[in-house]
Amino acid sequence: MISPFGATRIPPTTSTSVEASVQSDIRMDSEKHAADAGDRRLASSVALVPSLKQYPAITHFIAFTCLLLPIAFAPYLTVRGQVRGLRREVQRLTHESTRLNQELTILERRSVTWKEHTEGRHLLDRTISDLRDLRSQVQCDKDSSKHYESRVRDVSSTISAIQDRSRAHEDILRSLGASLADVAQFMHRVDLITLTDEDDASKQSLDRLRSLAASMHNLSSHDNKASPPS
Repeated sequence: MISPFGATRIPPTTSTSVEASVQSDIRMDSEKHAADAGDRRLASSVALVPSLKQYPAITHFIAFTCLLLPIAFAPYLTVRGQVRGLRREVQRLTHESTRLNQELTILERRSVTWKEHTEGRHLLDRTISDLRDLRSQVQCDKDSSKHYESRVRDVSSTISAIQDRSRAHEDILRSLGASLADVAQFMHRVDLITLTDEDDASKQSLDRLRSLAASMHNLSSHDNKASPPS
């Protein structure tokens, strides 16, 4: 212990007892502070319990909802974004399908048009071939007709020549018949003038001459009626 008059040495036994008393005092102070702190925590907890009971149930529901809504809406927002992406993809595929259908329709129309064009081309080629064959046939018919016309002209000229010869023969026969008739009449007159009796041979000769002259005359007349005019 220090006195105002200077430092004094404390015996060891006295120092030990002092330290023990000091430590005891410190321990007591610590326990006191700990007790006070426990009392304050208990008081604060007791004070909190009435404060929690002061809020209504709707407040707790709202707080719980505010905490739960983000957690609940996070998958919804994710799925909604994916659904929007899928909708855009479906719209794109729909537009693409519509475009492909239009192109397919155009191709089908072009295919039908090309088929009709091909069929028309084949029909035109077949018609041209038929026209060529018909032209060849007409040319052959013309050649045959010319040949037949030439033969007909030849036959007509031959018939005309035959008719001319027939007329000449008719004229000759007519003249011969008239001459024979004149000869028979002359011989009959001679017999009458000479007053000679005609024998059977002379009569037969005159009869043959008259018959031959009549036959030639009738033949020439018949040929004139039967032959067509030239």
